[in-house]
Amino acid sequence: MTQSNRFPEDFEKLASLDFANDKSKLIGSYIIRLIGVIVFAVIFALIAKWFHPDIIFQKEVFLNIMLENTPRWFSIFLIMFDVLLVLYLHELIHASVFYFSVGAKPKIGIRGPIIYAAAPDFQNKRNMMIVNALAPFTIISILGLILMAVLPTSVLPWIFIPAVVNAASSGGDFMAVAWLLKLDKDVVLEDDGDVLTAY
Repeated sequence: MTQSNRFPEDFEKLASLDFANDKSKLIGSYIIRLIGVIVFAVIFALIAKWFHPDIIFQKEVFLNIMLENTPRWFSIFLIMFDVLLVLYLHELIHASVFYFSVGAKPKIGIRGPIIYAAAPDFQNKRNMMIVNALAPFTIISILGLILMAVLPTSVLPWIFIPAVVNAASSGGDFMAVAWLLKLDKDVVLEDDGDVLTAY
């Protein structure tokens, strides 16, 4: 399962998706994320309404995080913690795919405005990188939808908000998938977190 963690000298660099140095790509990924907030909020709200036909289709149903007999600041703190926990889970899923696919000991970090999981120096197959890119969006979205279906609507905002943030934060992953699909399936890739390089 573990592949060589060194790229032979005769490997030729074919292309890269560089969020670290190409500001237009970085800005583009954040535009996709902003659009994603709206798109996924609508999609998840419609699905929640389908699960619970009795709920009123109002923003308070999906966004009201205020807890009874609790200071406002504490509710805000809890939802921020909830969102950060889901974003960490997002990167942990990326890291797990690296570990199970190439045996890499991945690193999770923050560089500028980017949170990332990376497996530098490890050779990754194109199709496995596509799986890796889509795994957090898929797993967390499915988990969120299951929780929306089975839990009472009183806790809906606590599931809805992190699920939307996770889906929208996958904008960079969606860009990576679009880029990977243009490459030959036999290329090998190195993921440095904010730079993806094809050889």
